[in-house]
Amino acid sequence: MHPYTRLIEAKNWAATQDARREVNILTEDLFWAVEEIEHLRFQLSDADLQHDLQTESRSWKEEV
Repeated sequence: MHPYTRLIEAKNWAATQDARREVNILTEDLFWAVEEIEHLRFQLSDADLQHDLQTESRSWKEEV
């Protein structure tokens, strides 16, 4: 089973619980989730940088 599927199942199970309780997840699932988040974070920061560079380039061309 894929780590994402196991995490979704744990989330869905936790959502049905009335009392506060700990939810156990596999260490490899946690590492996978953190790696995915880091990957997405870097993709977003790269996209922001590209947007900033394009905006700066356009404003420079308008000045010239």
